[in-house]
Amino acid sequence: MITTVGIIGAYGRMGQQAIKALSSCKEFQIVAQIGRHDNLVATLEDTKPDVVFEFSGQATGKQHTKYLMDNDIRFVIGSSGLSQEQIQTLTTQFRSGNKGGLIVPNFSMAVAQFCRSLQTILIAMGDYEAVKIIEYHHSGKKDAPSGTARHIASLIGLEDSNIESVRNDTYYARHDVIITLSNGEEITLSVNTPNISAYHEGIRKSAHFVKGLNSLIVGLENIPLCVK
Repeated sequence: MITTVGIIGAYGRMGQQAIKALSSCKEFQIVAQIGRHDNLVATLEDTKPDVVFEFSGQATGKQHTKYLMDNDIRFVIGSSGLSQEQIQTLTTQFRSGNKGGLIVPNFSMAVAQFCRSLQTILIAMGDYEAVKIIEYHHSGKKDAPSGTARHIASLIGLEDSNIESVRNDTYYARHDVIITLSNGEEITLSVNTPNISAYHEGIRKSAHFVKGLNSLIVGLENIPLCVK
């Protein structure tokens, strides 16, 4: 069965990657590519996509998300800049209705598994002194800390002050988590994303999974990684 998809922010960096990822799979049909000058409401009413990706960013993303929620359109928010307060507000709104949505700070399947493994290790170790996150991104990365680093921090109860940001063109995206144990030993977990095409599989899995979702889920690590 074909899943029809609309993409808000279709002409931006991540919107273009979503088009590439979904166009390469016969199970998806992109019926709406919406840019900043397009009429979002009219386009969505005309095309009626099963799933909508929101990549426009914080400035307009909140307004777009409200429209999608009010009209019971399943959506995936791909903006990494949402604050914990904004996420909590969306979660509260979802509790009042039978709506489905995903917030995905990072579409890398490796990062999703990294987050799962990190949580498992911290629970297993129990007794540790400190945890630090170092995130490395290319020099064109605007936000610091990155949305992914902030998401990792939220998963394990860290503040942004525990995140160190490095910007240079040696990396596209890399995240290290350093766990210092009470006996002085250290465990370092690292995940390196070499290029933007690494997000394609996660984009496809998000589109598949959100179709049958009736709640809000934050983080790709919280959906079954065996989804197509």
